[in-house]
Amino acid sequence: MWIALLTGARRGEVLAMRPEDIGRDTITIHAGNTKTRRTHVIPIVSALRPWLKHLPIQYTTPTRD
Repeated sequence: MWIALLTGARRGEVLAMRPEDIGRDTITIHAGNTKTRRTHVIPIVSALRPWLKHLPIQYTTPTRD
């Protein structure tokens, strides 16, 4: 997942990101969505910009048959 790689965010943090969390130059990860329960502000690097259009990411848990 390129968003995780380019932000350093964990999977749960990426899955919780919403378009309103994306600013012009930063992404805000809210305290309730982080392991440390602290709000994180992540700078947006140029390589990340094309991937932001995919937020929010829809994730479904695979089922076992």
